[in-house]
Amino acid sequence: MNISIMSRRQIVKLIKTEGLPENTAVISFYDEYAKPVFFGESDVMVMRIPLNDNDITEMQTNYDYEHFFPNAASVARFIIKALALGKDIICQCDFGMSRSAGCAAAILEFFEGRGMLVFADKRYCPNLAVYHKLYYALCCARLEVTGVDVDIFRAERVKPDKQRILADMRAGKDKPFRECRFITSDKKAHIFRTGSDLGEFYESYNDEQILFLSTDHGKSSSSPLNNIYIDTESGVCSFGVGDIDMKGYFELIYSKYGVSEEVYYDKRKDNT
Repeated sequence: MNISIMSRRQIVKLIKTEGLPENTAVISFYDEYAKPVFFGESDVMVMRIPLNDNDITEMQTNYDYEHFFPNAASVARFIIKALALGKDIICQCDFGMSRSAGCAAAILEFFEGRGMLVFADKRYCPNLAVYHKLYYALCCARLEVTGVDVDIFRAERVKPDKQRILADMRAGKDKPFRECRFITSDKKAHIFRTGSDLGEFYESYNDEQILFLSTDHGKSSSSPLNNIYIDTESGVCSFGVGDIDMKGYFELIYSKYGVSEEVYYDKRKDNT
């Protein structure tokens, strides 16, 4: 997988001099009131994204995070289609520093666990809202897309180890959690809040009967606007502000496992 980052000037120069490589797909960000890059009559796969460069730190004041980057799901599907066709991907925005870098970081993190290389590169200042929303969209697209096994494009190190996650949870290594959610073979979703006693649940279900596990660890110090999740489908995730995004994700999870009932557990060990 070859993911590159370009500015508007760089990609225009490439188009005029050498032309875009045939085996390439382009994700081109541009300001909503600006003209997009003209790619001519090229057969290269191109997806143009009108999106102003607003960062995640502005979402709770001047902008609505829920409606920012509304076509993230379409971009995720475009990425999967491009990879299925064996394409390299160019992420491009005006200066090749923010939106394109956030996009490239999300792709690299989801598929290879190498997104932090972009954040560590002083040439870039990745847009965190683009990064988190596209990463989330890729997690959802993995569950939604038919006809393509998305996991064949993911490195082994980013694929979740279900048995290890379950073993750590049983051993109490994943505490404290804000919410823990199990899906069992009887098509029930078992939801535990902070401080709930899992002992009775573990006595009732063995590892073979637990099909899915997700733990919500709340806000992280490195990204205080996002919740950190660990689950047996997507691995370690950093999803969007609050619980807005998780609703759609769990709808897909529930559909996959045929969940017909939610069971909430709020009883704590001290009965308080």
